[in-house]
Amino acid sequence: NTFLYQLVFDPVSRKVVPLNPYPEHLDPSTLSYAGLNLEDDRGLDLALGNLDINTMERIDDFNPDEP
Repeated sequence: NTFLYQLVFDPVSRKVVPLNPYPEHLDPSTLSYAGLNLEDDRGLDLALGNLDINTMERIDDFNPDEP
């Protein structure tokens, strides 16, 4: 289950999502070992390298939408 439902950042939707959709009978809160579900804005900042992965402190302000 760890790999099947590992939380990843989807760059197209800019959201943190499981690698595979959860089946209806599975409670995502029981899969803490597959990653913490951060809010989408924080997931985007992590994926862009704007947050330190250990402290969650802002270390940069890169925005791919700005020229």
